[in-house]
Amino acid sequence: MKVAILSLPLHANYGGILQSYALTQIIKRRGCSVQLISRPFRYYYSFHNILASLKRTFTTFLKGDGFSFLPERKWNKGAELIEKNTKVFFNKYIPIDPRAITQIRSTDYDAIIVGSDQVWRPYYFKAHESDVRNAFLMFAKNWNIKRMAYAASFGTDVWEYSESMTKDIKKLAQKFDYISVREKSGVDLCDKYLGVNAVHALDPTLLLHKEDYLSLINNSGYAESKTKMLVYVLDKNEEKQIFIEQIAKSKGLSPLYVGCADDLSKAAEERIQPPVEEWLAGFRDAEFVITDSFHACVFSILFNKPFVVVANHKRGGARFISLLGQFNLMDHLLERTSDYDPLKDYNIPEETYQLLDKFRHESMSIIDDFLKE
Repeated sequence: MKVAILSLPLHANYGGILQSYALTQIIKRRGCSVQLISRPFRYYYSFHNILASLKRTFTTFLKGDGFSFLPERKWNKGAELIEKNTKVFFNKYIPIDPRAITQIRSTDYDAIIVGSDQVWRPYYFKAHESDVRNAFLMFAKNWNIKRMAYAASFGTDVWEYSESMTKDIKKLAQKFDYISVREKSGVDLCDKYLGVNAVHALDPTLLLHKEDYLSLINNSGYAESKTKMLVYVLDKNEEKQIFIEQIAKSKGLSPLYVGCADDLSKAAEERIQPPVEEWLAGFRDAEFVITDSFHACVFSILFNKPFVVVANHKRGGARFISLLGQFNLMDHLLERTSDYDPLKDYNIPEETYQLLDKFRHESMSIIDDFLKE
């Protein structure tokens, strides 16, 4: 069977890259040919982006480094610089169909899988694609193919589509053979707004095992290093920084900061993401993890590392509640840094891995059923 996967564009986001990698691996292991339909990543002008650039320009001027509005000048040139290391990974490991959606023909694939990540969150999909309805396969609406959503995510438990858009995507969603969503709240959203029955499934990264990721690290030759506290924080602020420094001091660990692509206060040259394998090695070697990222929670679980996650509602709070609630780890979620309990070790109990085995089996069954000829 020839299978295509439609997800968000690959860029410098580790979770986005690794969920695409994991799902392509799972499909390939089932004897199918598979390609990712990868629309190019594009920076877009938003109020937040422009404000951050103006602030960066003003700070640079005050430091006496001259005046240079938008240090990247060409935003997408900056994006290429930021992703120069991560791009090596997805070009090496993820089979990509480089064509635009409009160039794909009905005979090219037997099946299309939409997912995972926040591919059904309008804000994220529309930022890089002219019509969010393509996330529901509008471009393939009359094709005689199998169609599935695997762990597609709305990111939030609030419906973010307009009334007219809801009407359109409802018709498209009802053409799907299988629909699974990544968050429990997504099951209810599908029922209420799309009139379809959806099931809850694991993020693709959780379908692979720790050993799968260790082999990627080992193939790249990253030597093991100890006594580190991994810090992967997407949205930095003073409160989080003080918290990180306090925990590092109390545990006697040196913070290892990985990834800063979204810190728009810095120029592109300062935001180049480390290689994906190096990011993974950070979890392998960590003695403690502090994050505000969904996928950093996932890899903390996979690598059995004690962790805390500071709630990041801007990027989708339902994701954390669903994941941590599913594995009985809600006490690892901090609404505020002051919720941290210094007397707790934040280790992951054995029960979590028993649940992971169960949910992994259920999720794999969804994919296997879909891929049956």
